[in-house]
Parts: sequence; C-alpha cells; structure tokens
Amino acid sequence: ICPDLRRYVEKIYQDEGLTRCGILIEEAIKDVDVTTDPQLRIPRDFKVFAVNGHAAFVRVHDRNGPDGKRGLITYDRCGDILPDSKKKWPATRYAPPPKGFAALVAEAERASGLLPYILRFDFYLTASGPVLGEITTYPGAGLNYSTFSRRTMLQMWEITPDPRPEDNRARGDI
Repeated sequence: ICPDLRRYVEKIYQDEGLTRCGILIEEAIKDVDVTTDPQLRIPRDFKVFAVNGHAAFVRVHDRNGPDGKRGLITYDRCGDILPDSKKKWPATRYAPPPKGFAALVAEAERASGLLPYILRFDFYLTASGPVLGEITTYPGAGLNYSTFSRRTMLQMWEITPDPRPEDNRARGDI
C-alpha cells in the first residue's frame, strides 16, 4: 500500500476508470451539532427506515463512545421520541432532533417513493443539510431489533410487500 492514502485511492480510481466519481469520507464530514457538542468527532448516523414514500422511524447512532456506542435515540418522522429500536445500545438522553432533521426525512421519503421496497437510508447531517451515505435493502440482517422496531418492520412489510416477479414482467423489467 502506498504511504499516501490520497494517492493510493486516486490510483485505484484511475485504474478502474472512476476518475469522475466522488468519494464519501466519513471522518471528513462535520456533524451539524459539532460546535455545541465537540465530542461528535464521528458524525452521527441517521438511519431512516422507510417504505413507499413514508418514513416509519429514524434511528440515530452516536458512535463517539469508548466502544463505538455513545448512545442511540429513535424518532418518528416528525421528531417525536419513539421506544428503543435496537438492542445492545445505550440510550441517549432526550434531545430534540437537530436542525435539518425535517429535510433529511423529506429526502428519505422522496427517494423511498421511487423504489418499491422497505429500505433504510443512512444519512449524515451537516450544517449544509443531509448527506446520503448508503441505502440498505436488508437493514441489520434483521438482528438486534427491539420489539418496537421488529413489529414496525413487519407492519411495513405487510403494507408494502416486495413486488412479485410477475409484476416486474408486466412492467417489462424482466
């Protein structure tokens, strides 16, 4: 490996023909609340669980603790607190959602409306707005869900089951 990480990554991208693609570097992202909470060296991870254009809940992971688990809080799409949504994480004391939360939810709902699946949209929230990190089709492999989040995911699946193969054929997707 090249001692200069930037040159190493640039070379890989050049070799693969990806010179016009951007790179997301989590450590370079500044959390929207870093000025009021300097411990937010790693930006919080906002995980929006959505289906059919509707966000069911938003799980916020703060990974700035000694074991990478400083705290977790779960909100509904309006920013009201919901029950714990993941096992084996310490709860964060109540805090209202940060500035930009509504824009983050709106973007997840917009994207969710384009795709006929239960999805988890992972965002970082910066002073400039939400930054999409990834879209997950099998969130957490269904592991370590609390009773609340497991029930909610099953309800989401019941409301909008995965498309049937014959539906895709009718649209010409297959």
